[in-house]
Amino acid sequence: MSDKPQISLRNAVDRGAPAVVSLPSDAMLRNYKSRFLAREARGLWLEGEAREHPLVDSLIASRGLVGVSCKMRFEKLQFVSRLLECRNDFKTSGDCTVVAWLVETPQDVVQTQRRNDYRVRVLPTDEIGVDVWQIPEHVHLSDRPSARQHLAKVEIRDLSVGGLGMVIPAKDETPTRVTVSERLRVLLKLPEEEILLEARIAFAAIDSALVTHCGLEFQHLQRDLEGRQKLAKLNKLVGRLQRDEVRRQRKAV
Repeated sequence: MSDKPQISLRNAVDRGAPAVVSLPSDAMLRNYKSRFLAREARGLWLEGEAREHPLVDSLIASRGLVGVSCKMRFEKLQFVSRLLECRNDFKTSGDCTVVAWLVETPQDVVQTQRRNDYRVRVLPTDEIGVDVWQIPEHVHLSDRPSARQHLAKVEIRDLSVGGLGMVIPAKDETPTRVTVSERLRVLLKLPEEEILLEARIAFAAIDSALVTHCGLEFQHLQRDLEGRQKLAKLNKLVGRLQRDEVRRQRKAV
């Protein structure tokens, strides 16, 4: 089973992402806006609601389950877990304290896409390569980047007209460090042509094998004629890959 949902959850907790906590009450669910505060060995801390102390206390005593969901830019995470503890003076920053709820670290996290664009898997047989460079904000996309800006051994995993997913293996047992919103120069290499694109990192996480997983969002495809031409090429490419995917699925039935 992929550990990507767990990686995404850790990433959401570490950056204090907003969340919704659902508490069961009288055969109904009470939903509360929350945010991740921290993680520890026992579980995950989320900001709580002071007025729900009686309900929370009863759930802790009965080892009751609560639901947690977190919407990210392209994905939604959901899990069910036991409520372990409530703390009225959880310290966040400086002298600030909030009500906080500790939920047990979930074993199963459901991760679903929130993308509007259809994403298709890219297989080695599709003959699609990619070169990626980390570039500063002031550099023009068409400028020739230096070798030290190149991300080596990038593998493309999926593609849509809005972006792509890729992985970067560790080098000398050191993971490749990238940051969310970082600007990238992306060169899609097809048998018949190349497509030069600007992208931003929308998601980045490092798994237990030190492989860096990234989600990229293409930029400025509607801004001018050149961008629209690139968008048209991407639509054509994704359409072809989608038809190939459907044919493979039919053969497998």
